[in-house]
Amino acid sequence: MASDEKKKAIESAEKFTKYLMVLAVGALAFELGLPKPQGAHRECFLVLLGLGGLILGLSVFFGIVAHGALIIQLHNDRINLEESFLAWNARAQQILFFLGIVLVGIVGFIEKLF
Repeated sequence: MASDEKKKAIESAEKFTKYLMVLAVGALAFELGLPKPQGAHRECFLVLLGLGGLILGLSVFFGIVAHGALIIQLHNDRINLEESFLAWNARAQQILFFLGIVLVGIVGFIEKLF
C-alpha cells in the first residue's frame, strides 16, 4: 500500500497534467481562430501558425500519455513519480506547452502588427 503523501503527490501530478492539456487545447483553439493576414508576411504567419498548432498538439498528445501512466500507477498502487515513462512524457508535455504558448504570443503579435 502506498503512503498517503505519495498518493497525494500523484493525484496532484494528475491534476496538473489535465490542466495543461486543457490549456493547450484552449490555446490551440484561440490560435486557429486568429484572423489570417492578407499582406506580404502571410507565409511567415501561416508557417508560425502551423508550427504552433503542431507543438500544442504534441503537448496534448504527451499529456494524454502521461495522464494514462499516472492512472495506471494509481490503479496498480505502485506510485513512482520518477518512472521514466511518466517523467519523460510529462517533461515533453510541459516543454512543448511552453514553446507552444510562446509561438501563440508571437503569432498574435504578428497578427496585430500587419
